[in-house]
Amino acid sequence: MERAHDAIGPAFEKLIADAEAELVARRSNSTPLTVATVPVRTVHANELSLEDFIENHALPGVPVVIQGLNVTPPDAPRWTLKHFVDVCGDVNVTLNKKGADTDNWGGLVTAGRLTLREFVASHATDDDRKRWYLHDWSLNRECPDVFGPPPYDRFLVPKYFAGDYFQRVPWVSYEHTWPSLFVGAANTSSALHTDSGATNFWMYLLSGAKRWRFWPRTTSFHLYLKPMSSHYRVDAFNLNLTERPLLADAPMWEVTQRPGDLVFVPSNAPHAVHNDEDTVGISMNYVDASNVWAYLHDAASSEQWEDFENFDVETNDFGLSRTQGDVTFGEWKSSRRAWEGKVRLYRAERERRGEASRGKRPAPGEKEEDLRFPVWLD
Repeated sequence: MERAHDAIGPAFEKLIADAEAELVARRSNSTPLTVATVPVRTVHANELSLEDFIENHALPGVPVVIQGLNVTPPDAPRWTLKHFVDVCGDVNVTLNKKGADTDNWGGLVTAGRLTLREFVASHATDDDRKRWYLHDWSLNRECPDVFGPPPYDRFLVPKYFAGDYFQRVPWVSYEHTWPSLFVGAANTSSALHTDSGATNFWMYLLSGAKRWRFWPRTTSFHLYLKPMSSHYRVDAFNLNLTERPLLADAPMWEVTQRPGDLVFVPSNAPHAVHNDEDTVGISMNYVDASNVWAYLHDAASSEQWEDFENFDVETNDFGLSRTQGDVTFGEWKSSRRAWEGKVRLYRAERERRGEASRGKRPAPGEKEEDLRFPVWLD
């Protein structure tokens, strides 16, 4: 791997230098370089169907802010930082902070370990712990009591993400990772990065304010991607076009997230986040019909053959339902059997149609649908 990196690095630097020279030649010297900012669509859940979300955001890779969602049912305890401390305050947590020179995910390094109660009591006032960040702490594994007793109905998975393939494919390492908890003081942040596994990502903000910057998945080169990594040679919140002129060819989405907002980050979209205030958020990474091919490509590229083979089309059930609604945590974790039934009906109907149209050629522009990896089952 090191040999490959050493070989690719100089060639990549030459490509960047050539692209920068072309950019300078293309633009007038009298015109200052700027970064084009594109507004992020903000929409109430009542106005956003699942089909709209998949077709206009998840598939093409366009972020969106969804408002009006609740992650806890009306009769369940409201999820707040105090509630997490009441339920799991004595559990030890690993804290992170932003590293000056690291290739770790999100530019974060380990800062220390405390109980959740100790961290919450001091993270907003202690000078050192103000820089510490509880990052992607798995509630499934570390704080399962927060979901309540069986049938585990104190958390709601929004319909947009209820079709998660990790809950259908057995033996995948990510199956029991999310949702997770993020807690950070004002001015903590993560560096520009893409999420591992080409997964989609969402975060629901319980309190505080987060500032997000995202770029299209096609602009990694313009963001000075470090070869063979998911990190970039760009400070997302201190853009310097004198040093990094290719940023001028990379339009940027920017939005400030408020309590009750859910931010969706598409797979392979470079993004960074800065906590403008003390924040508490819930997040989830997932794979569904919108990014399964990207996930499989990433698994093969990183030689994660076990995860790749687990997505066997002969033994798993893929596809989404336009009539999907929000589900409780317990329903979400036990949804495999329900999807088996939906896929069985879908395949039977497609085979019946195939028999009726056998021998007919597809109409001009019509594609033959892959029954193994459909987007929609209805």
